Formats: sequence, structure tokens, C-alpha cells
Amino acid sequence: GRTFWLSWQPAGIKVVEINWLVSPKIGQSQAPNLDLRSAAPYALKDGDFFRVGNGFLEIVLRADNGGVESIIDKSSDLDLRKFKVGTWPLIWGLALVNSQGQRIWVDNPRTDAFQASLRVTQEEATVELRWRGLWPDDGRHYPTVRVTARIVVPRGNRLSFWTIGVKNPGPLAVVEVAFLFVSGIGVLGSEGTDDRLIVPDQEGRLFHDPAHRLRRWGQTYPSGFLNMQFLSYHDNTVGFFFTTRDTQGQTKFFCWSRQGTPKGDALLSFHHFFPVLPGEDAIVPYEIVVGTFQGDWTVAADLYKEWAYQQWWVREAQAKRTPEWLRAVALGENFCAHGCAFEPREKSFGEFIAHMKQNHEVLGLATVGMLWGWERYGAWFYGDYFPPFEGWEAFDEIVEALHAQGDRLNVFIGAWSIETSTELWRSGEPRPFAMRNADDSIKVAPPWEPGREWVFMDVATDYWRDRLVETVGTLAEHGVDLVQLDGFPWTEPQDCFALDHGHPPGRGGTWQTEAWLVALQRIRERAKAINPELALSGEGGAELFLPYLDVYHSRDNWAEVFDWNITQQGAEVIPLFEYVYHPYILFLGQYNLALWRPLGGASYHRLALARTLLWGQIPIYNLQENLQAPEADHEALAYVRTIGLARTTYAKPFLVSGMMQRSLEIESPLTTVRAQNGKFTGEVPAIQHSVWRAPTGEIGIVITNIADRDVEFKLPLEFGRLGLKEGERHIVRLISDNSEQILDGELTTSKIYRFTLHPLQVILVTVSTQRKGK
Repeated sequence: GRTFWLSWQPAGIKVVEINWLVSPKIGQSQAPNLDLRSAAPYALKDGDFFRVGNGFLEIVLRADNGGVESIIDKSSDLDLRKFKVGTWPLIWGLALVNSQGQRIWVDNPRTDAFQASLRVTQEEATVELRWRGLWPDDGRHYPTVRVTARIVVPRGNRLSFWTIGVKNPGPLAVVEVAFLFVSGIGVLGSEGTDDRLIVPDQEGRLFHDPAHRLRRWGQTYPSGFLNMQFLSYHDNTVGFFFTTRDTQGQTKFFCWSRQGTPKGDALLSFHHFFPVLPGEDAIVPYEIVVGTFQGDWTVAADLYKEWAYQQWWVREAQAKRTPEWLRAVALGENFCAHGCAFEPREKSFGEFIAHMKQNHEVLGLATVGMLWGWERYGAWFYGDYFPPFEGWEAFDEIVEALHAQGDRLNVFIGAWSIETSTELWRSGEPRPFAMRNADDSIKVAPPWEPGREWVFMDVATDYWRDRLVETVGTLAEHGVDLVQLDGFPWTEPQDCFALDHGHPPGRGGTWQTEAWLVALQRIRERAKAINPELALSGEGGAELFLPYLDVYHSRDNWAEVFDWNITQQGAEVIPLFEYVYHPYILFLGQYNLALWRPLGGASYHRLALARTLLWGQIPIYNLQENLQAPEADHEALAYVRTIGLARTTYAKPFLVSGMMQRSLEIESPLTTVRAQNGKFTGEVPAIQHSVWRAPTGEIGIVITNIADRDVEFKLPLEFGRLGLKEGERHIVRLISDNSEQILDGELTTSKIYRFTLHPLQVILVTVSTQRKGK
């Protein structure tokens, strides 16, 4: 049978009104006069439930098993859990490995006993939850296991703080703790059409009406697909905010799923991974935060910033020295020479030099030449690079030619893997340092090109770290300007069960983050000692690695073409990572679709390139043949030049050095965009814009028209939305690549301006505070 206790443990803390919190009779509330909307924290037993909260939020837990019954925003009385009856009464779940090596599962309803205690002080309310004895799905009983959780709600705070730990697992290995683990989620309002789920997946994804349209989303941290530790679910009235406050990079997984739930309800879960170590306690060493807010996705991001900007990775990223040439470069060009499966023919280093020369003649701006297929065996033959396929002399001629015209060279190496057809792998030397599966077989990466195979290498080994350091060092010696660690941090942490690699088995804990931080520091120190102007790039990005990477290589400007979440699950791409971390890393925005003119001018080019402008990215275009060919989209090429000119001249304080702000509410007609490969057709606003704050405090609004016609629109300069003070005098300027004029010399309140923009025109509207006495 199961036993329920209600107990009190004041533990020396001054307790306020504890007498009414203890009900002499289970099921009877003793707080009839409590003002639950006051700022004061409270905790009480109310019938079959425990309630803990303050004036902003309330958390309701079931008295029989501790499952989450409700998470309520007090300002609107809106409950995150739309469905109660017939849904899973969850708060935590555990993935375990038993003595037979089976992976098994258990959650909070399947325990021997549950006990709760409540505590209230003037500053916070706390509920302590304790479970003992597990009945997982292997049919066995594990009576020694103890699970303890705590929820703290501070006075006058929109956030609550949750912790959990598992002790005395006996023969079991606790490999995954799912907490917070909440089912029964549905639409927030009556229909869900204004509901939004925000996740830090790549640049960022905003899922529309997820309770109806999103079947499942889940990603692993730290990686390019979960690069920050928060998500939010909101509508036009209220939002729920969730984050973990982990400063060490423990492997974890965030998930939203409606697959297999009893009522088609959504299950929101946060999974914290631990090494496969039988008998070891599993204490999640950081807080899980649950709160409420009002506003759009930028408000949730600002909540996260308040914590993230106090952490070590931001402090160290601020101290990082990024080469000035990266801030001055205008654009980039994509070129693949040798072993490029997607290219119709092989190309030479000489052709790349000629192509970059033509780029310089046509566009006339400093360019990063992104060279693929430079390696000994060709593109993506990772691990075995030298000498380059045409030899070092020809490679050095590339560097010399690009530098002579003010351009830079970018090459890629594989951070994670070795291609198995290379001489290096066939020599057998790297084999002992490859990652291992649980059966001791070598861990092979999922195939992404027919006939090719890559093996995952273990960055926790000195061998692989040394290979990375030596490879980047060699490229630095030959004058390479930008080296991308391809696959990192794009690829999520991997399981490794090698017994002699110096780390615990599995992917849990922090060992992979720690290993990568050591490797990155060594790579950067070695490369900078050889060439202080060398920069490092990651494929995608993740917050923990900001101190060591200069560039975030992004492809999200054309996300509609490659991301099925957008085409099939209602997602929209948003510049979430830029919004949070733009001041601490530069962004390359690679647009892979070639700038040819099929389908009436490939209107999707306009949208994708506009995003590189408005997100503050260096635009990387793809046109690997003659730039002056009749089939080339010369209009798009001219737009690339316009973008490059804006980011390196009049808009540089904002797009390069500034911090992204909440956008304005601009009414715009829609325009149809269609990708040249036919994978996407849609309607988007013709007027696209972004708002920035320069280091000086000046506001800059970058605006462009991606329609094929002139568009008239209104620009609302809302003081409150822009963070400007009513009554203070401001100067409003209109700036383009060839003109500047003052629109207002003494603006003291909000105002609406009218503009007409030509197709692909770019303008900048700045608002600066007028100095006293001027």
C-alpha cells in the first residue's frame, strides 16, 4: 500500500502564520481570508492539493503523488494545464539502467510513498516533496531509492525555483532525470491561434498554435539546436517562462510532445542526463525556473538575459579579442573546388583566385572567400587534410592573392570526426581514440552523403585535442584568416562508453562541455600565438563557447527551404540568438541557393538576403560561376553589395556593434516569395526591419523593401517601445548609402513618419538624444 504524510520542518526559519497552514483535517482549507493576489508568498494544504505562490503565480500540486495539477498566472487566472482529467499526473520521471543493462522508466505516481512539507517566511514560500521506493517498468521493486524535490516562490517575484535529486539508487544507474515534467497542456486561450512556443533552436524558432500544429520538438544542450537554456509559451495575454540555470554545461534535453498523450495534450519536459554509474546519486546541480510574463518573445528573451549576462561566458566573451578585419569585412562568397558532390565539375585553386578577383571587380567590397574542397582528398574528408590537394605552394598563392586585394580566406576542418577512407584512419592510429558504443563498437556518425562514412572522435582524449590544435596551427602558419570547426557546436553531445578515455560512460554530466572548453582554449592560444589575426568560427553557436569563437556560421536566412519544422509544424524563424548574444559574437549568414534567375527572379533571394542585413550578419552569397553571366541574378548581386555597404559604413554602429531591440509594429502589404527549388512559396511583409541600440545609446532602425514594386508605409516611433523618455529632445535622421537628412531636430514625443521605398532599397532611421546645451 501507499502512505501519505503531511509534515512540517521550520528548521530555525522565522515562520509567518504557520498555524493556518497546517490543516487539522486533511481536505479542509484553513485560509479563508488569505489574499492570494498580494505580493506575499503563501503555501497551504487545500483539500486534495498543495498550493504555493505569490501575487504573480500559483503552483498547485496533487496531495496523493506530488504531480503538477496547475501552474497559474495570477494576473489572468490562466492555467498552463488545460486538461486535468485523464492526463498523466506528473512532476518527474527517471530513466534508469538496471543490473541486466536494460533501460527502464519510472515516474512519480509509481512510488511507495509520498511526503510533503510546507514552509513560509516573509520572503519566500517553500514546498519540500519526498518520494521513496520505485516500481519501474521492469516489474521489480527498488525500495531504497529516495527522490527529493523543492519548489521555492519568493516574495514579489514572477519566477519560482525548482530543484531535485535522487539518492540511494542501489543497483540502478540513474541516467536521466526528467524535471520539470508536465502534461495536460493545451491552448492558452479559447482557440490557440495567437499561441506561440519559443525555442532556442539554431537562430530561434517560434511555433504558431503549437497545441494543434506541433507534434513534437526536442533538442539537446549544449549544441547548435539548443544553444540557450530557456523556452517560453505565450499568447497575447500571458506567457509562461521556463529555464535552467546551469553554468557548467550538463547535457540536457528540452522537449514538447503531443505524441501518444491521453488527450492529445502536450507534454513539456526538461531532461537532465547523468553518466551510466550504478549506485551513484543523481543530484541536478542547478535550479529549474518556472515563471510568468506578459509580452512577445523578446520579453522572454530579456528575462533570460537578466541571468545570462551575469554568467562567466558573457564576462569572458567581453574580454575576447576578435580581429578588427572581421568587423570591417562586408560580405562573403561561397566556392567549392575539389570533391564537391553537389558541383557539376572539379575546380582549381587558380579558378578560385580568378573568381575572387571578379567578385572584387563586380562588388568592390572586402570579402571573405569561403573555400570548400581545399583538403588533400576534397570536401568533408575530415581529419586528414595536408597537404592541400594542389599542394602548399598553390594554397599559399590563394592567401597572397586574396590579401593583396583586401579579402580574407575561410576554410573548414571537422571538429568531431574522421572520414574512414582517408589514409590517416586506415593507418589505425586514431582508432583507439574514437568514441565507443555500449557494445564497444566504434561510433559512426549518421550517413549524410552516399558512400561516405565518418567516425566520431573523442575530444576528451589528448590525441584528438592535439590533432585539432596542430591542424589549426598549421593553417595559421599558412596565413588562413578564418578557420571553421565544422560540426561544432552544431552536433549534440554523444554517448561514449570507452573505458580508457578518462571520462565517465555515456553522455551525461559535464565531461563533454569541459573537454570542449579545454580544446577550444588550446586551439585559440596556439593559433593566436602564430597569427593574432586568425579568427575561429563554429557551425552554429552555443552560449557556453562564446569566449572562444569569433563567428557564428548561420544558415537560417533560408530556413523555410531546409527545416521541416517550418513547412510542416507551424514554425517561424526568428533571430533569437542574435537578440540575446549579438554583442558577443559576429555572424556569417550563408545563403546557399545560387543567385540565378529562374522562376521570375527567384523572389526568395530577396527575403533571405534581407535577413542577413536585418539580423546583423555578414552576407555569404553563392554564385560559383561567372558573376556577369546573363543568367545571374544581377539584382540580387546588387542587393548583396547594398547590404555589405550598409553594414560596413552608415549602419555599422548598429549592425556590427549594436544590440538588437524589440521590433516596431509596422503595417506592410504582403509580397509573395518563392524559392528557386520550389520547396517554399509564401507571403511575407514587403517592408522588413530591425531595431538596434548602438554602444552610444543611439537607436537605429534598419528598413528594406523586398517587394518588386514601390511600397508606402508608416513608421511609428513609439517612445515607450524604443526605451526613449517623453519630454527629452531627440534628433531623428534619415540615412542611406548616399544621403543623410534630419527629419526632426527636437522630437519630444512619439510620432509617425511616412516613407516610400523602392524595391531592395535600404534606409536607416536613427534617433539620438540631444545633448543639453546643444
